[in-house]
Amino acid sequence: MSKSALVVRDASGNMLYDTSKTIYGLIKSGPVEFAGKWNRYQSGMGDYIYAFRVTSAVSPIVFTVGTCGRPYQSKEGNDTVFYFSGPVSGLRVYCFDIMRPIFTGPALKTRDESSNFTFNSLQRPLNVKGTTVCPPPTGPWAPPPSAQVPTTPVGIQGGSSYHAQAQIISQMIAGFRAYYYDALIDPTRQKVFAAHIPWSRGCWILGDVNEGSGSYYIQGGDEGCSGIGGGFIRHIFWGAPETTYTSVDVRNRPGMYSLTVDPRPACMYIDTAEYPYPFNPQL
Repeated sequence: MSKSALVVRDASGNMLYDTSKTIYGLIKSGPVEFAGKWNRYQSGMGDYIYAFRVTSAVSPIVFTVGTCGRPYQSKEGNDTVFYFSGPVSGLRVYCFDIMRPIFTGPALKTRDESSNFTFNSLQRPLNVKGTTVCPPPTGPWAPPPSAQVPTTPVGIQGGSSYHAQAQIISQMIAGFRAYYYDALIDPTRQKVFAAHIPWSRGCWILGDVNEGSGSYYIQGGDEGCSGIGGGFIRHIFWGAPETTYTSVDVRNRPGMYSLTVDPRPACMYIDTAEYPYPFNPQL
């Protein structure tokens, strides 16, 4: 027996929503707020931490605009908090959750035949435009490529490395190095996308304190993904908070080590023009 449902499509026949299915909808969008500092393990180094907080969420996910690492999710009482580390004060966050009978005002709200809530027109439905996957690291390889990147990776194929302005806590640390790949999604370079990484790979990053200084450090890193404007999505490996950050005497090339090559996360992205910003009806 087929289910009764309200199915809405646009002029091109693309489905906008189907009330027979559980749908994610926007519950909040806005900036991050400064939330203090987290120290590195056995180090005088620390990271500035920024937070994005939602209340009474069931299974929230976030899409971000602005260069950042992965969000660290925490359940704190009735709040779900997403923490971001590093120089990310300008980050824009869009948070979606399973649609529920929340917010006030005239609305279309539907339930399935078992009385489970399925749709709320007061929440903008999550409309995923596509996915993007970070390419594998480049060589040279020693030994040959396998599930783990061995001793001499030089970054991400087609990407580059850059020196970000430090979150200076110890004056001896002038900055940190991240490795990234920018995927061009919109050839017109007009759209601004926000991206979500469903899971994250970890690695350790070997870099120099100042480019060409000859003074090397090692730190934990993990993978993030976000929109950066101009039609691009940025895949990035970023310093992980509360991991080791220490100087080392090495002869290896700076780069990412102990990085899983396969599988790699498929990161969803949305067009931010379809969603209000900022948006917080709970205020």
